[in-house]
Amino acid sequence: MTDPYFFKEGLNGIIKDLDKSLDLPDKLYIVDDFSIQMDENGKIKKINSFLYGRDEKEQKKTFLISYDVSKNKNQMEVWLDYETNSD
Repeated sequence: MTDPYFFKEGLNGIIKDLDKSLDLPDKLYIVDDFSIQMDENGKIKKINSFLYGRDEKEQKKTFLISYDVSKNKNQMEVWLDYETNSD
């Protein structure tokens, strides 16, 4: 995670950081919810989300995202291509 302060870049900052390491689809969708916990200054403490999109070959790609500053200060964990019941 390049900048852990949510108020500076918002959700776009998180997506940009993920896109640096992953080839994210142009359109992403949230499967259930996008959970972010932060302190009073907007510093991100935890992120949990499940995103999906389709690549250039129209193959569904999923991204299960987890981040916990107490476990790893600079890296989000992402599990790729889990099953989802989304169209």
